Amino acid sequence: MRVLLSLIMLLAVATIVTFLRRDGLPGAGVGGGSILAVGLLMLAAWLTGRLFDRIALPKISGYLVAGIVLGPSIAALVALNVLPRLQFASDLAIALIALTAGGEIKLGWLRQRAAQLSILLVVDTLFTLAAAITVMVLAAPWIPFMQDEPTTAVIIIAILAAVVMISNSPAVIIAMVSDMRSSGGMTQTLLAFAVVKDLVLIVLFATAMAVGRGILDEDTAITGGFLLVVAGQLLGSIAIGAIIGVAMAWYVEKVQVHLVIFVVGCCMFFALLGEQAFAIGAYEGHLEPLLMALSAGLLMQNLWPRHSQPLFHTIEQMSLPVYCLFFAVAGAKVDLAVFATLWYVSVGLVLLRTVAVWAGVTLGARAARMEGDWVKYLWLGLIPQAGVSLVLVALIGRNFEDLAWGLELTSMLIGMIVIHELLGPIGLRLALIRSGEAGRAGGKDND
Repeated sequence: MRVLLSLIMLLAVATIVTFLRRDGLPGAGVGGGSILAVGLLMLAAWLTGRLFDRIALPKISGYLVAGIVLGPSIAALVALNVLPRLQFASDLAIALIALTAGGEIKLGWLRQRAAQLSILLVVDTLFTLAAAITVMVLAAPWIPFMQDEPTTAVIIIAILAAVVMISNSPAVIIAMVSDMRSSGGMTQTLLAFAVVKDLVLIVLFATAMAVGRGILDEDTAITGGFLLVVAGQLLGSIAIGAIIGVAMAWYVEKVQVHLVIFVVGCCMFFALLGEQAFAIGAYEGHLEPLLMALSAGLLMQNLWPRHSQPLFHTIEQMSLPVYCLFFAVAGAKVDLAVFATLWYVSVGLVLLRTVAVWAGVTLGARAARMEGDWVKYLWLGLIPQAGVSLVLVALIGRNFEDLAWGLELTSMLIGMIVIHELLGPIGLRLALIRSGEAGRAGGKDND
């Protein structure tokens, strides 16, 4: 009740301030200035996240809902023209999420189950991609923003959406496993599979976005030189991320001071590198902050795990305010007017993805000859989406905002992710209980 009252009071104060500042000028709301917008979004997201947690819903859903309510589509307490100036939060969160994901990949355990996990990953990924692309291309005449697009654009839109649809949420799985003290074969498989799948997803996404942008850009031809630039973006990002990871590990081991400032500086360095262009012949490319940070986190976790723990602990401590702001900004960017015209498409994608995940995981588990009563519940644990999924959608919006369908595709995918984020943890909880693994661990930390 106190959380709800605090949220109501915050919104009331923000509304009063907005009313007093109404003077006919653009961005006169309380969120008309960047600093005020940051404060309002962070506080509202934090309170809404706590409120959602009280009713057994994911906090991230609360952050998104807070942004949607405060944004231009509903209360307009955060002005539309201030959102681009909050790109700092998005860039920082992208690097933080990728660093955290890389730190969760433990190569030792993966080597023991490499064959089974590889088969499951290939079958599930290919099945979901094929099903999603096929259905979206066939359904294009009934999707408003795809109706008048040429076949090439329709295929690219379908591929981008399909790549986002194969993503999972390691963060949600880790949080649920810890909260329910779950331990066992399915728990370990869920954790490993979701993290590795997101690693593969990021490479697929970076490739799809680079090639898609090149095809749609009339000034860019898909030649050997262009493909070399794409390869340079991917391999170069991984290599530079590994080099930075070595430097970060050295700093944590030898210096170990001001880690918060150091982490923020590294994340902004990743973002800055991503803005720098490099050229191969007549073609220009950019490094991927997502891949660089992921590579750095993976290297630190597996080569210097003991020395890297203080850094990952620091990231965990500082992630709350950054995530609150990032997801709230993502929610504020949702155009409900557009979503209202596409809600049935988002719901259709949710149903399509659910069926595809069930079929892909079931077929993959059989092909990998996975055994155990828990195998039949595995697919339920892979329904949640959050974190990296929203980062990918934000990147789609940023890279294709100049095209007619960019905003509509972004709003449709965010709608799908929000629905999955609300309903996915319910399925995951059911899977952990039905498998009998909930409550097996002796403590809260089962990783």
